[in-house]
Amino acid sequence: MEQIIRRLKDYKEIKNIEVPQTMGFYAFYAMENNIFEGTALSDIKKETCIYVGIAKDETINERVLKSHLKTTGKSTLRRAIGAILVEKLGLEPIMRGKTSTESNLRNFTFSKESEQILTEFMVTNLGVAFCSYSSIDVNLEDIEKEIIKEFRYPAFNVEYVKESKYKKVIQDARKNCRAIVRSKVVKVNKVTF
Repeated sequence: MEQIIRRLKDYKEIKNIEVPQTMGFYAFYAMENNIFEGTALSDIKKETCIYVGIAKDETINERVLKSHLKTTGKSTLRRAIGAILVEKLGLEPIMRGKTSTESNLRNFTFSKESEQILTEFMVTNLGVAFCSYSSIDVNLEDIEKEIIKEFRYPAFNVEYVKESKYKKVIQDARKNCRAIVRSKVVKVNKVTF
C-alpha cells in the first residue's frame, strides 16, 4: 500500500505525461491555487488531490485520456467538475444519448463546445499520477477505499464518503445540471406536441 500511495503522490502536468496501457490506480491534483475560484470549491489549493480512481476493466490510459479528459458521458469525475464549473465556464449541460431515458437524463453530458472548454480547463489546471498493477489477489475496491482514506477523502470522491464538506455541494451542482437538461427536454416535448 505504501508504494501505491507514494506513486500516486508523484503527479505531473497532464500535458507532459505518458499514461500507461495497464490497469491500476490514478489520482488527479489541482496544479494551482484557486482553480475553482468563484465556486463552492474555491478553497481547494495547489497540490491538493481532488480525486482517486481505479482502472480495473480498462487501462489507465483509456480511463484517464479517453473518459475523464475527453467525454463526460462515462466519467463521474468529469461530470462533477463540469457541474461545479457550469456557470464559471458557461458550460451547457445536455442529455446523454438520443432518447430521454432516466439514465440519459441523470448522466448528462455537455454540448460539444462545452466539452472542449472543460477538456481545456482540466488539461491546463489538473495534474495526474498513476500506479499500475499486474495481478493482485485482493479486492481492488477495498484498496481504492483505503487510498481515498489515506488521501483524506478528496473533494470529488463522493461515492465512498458518508459526509464531506464537498459532497452536498457536488450533488447539488449535478442536480442543477440535471434540472437544466430536464427543462430542455420538456421544452422540446411541448414544441413537438
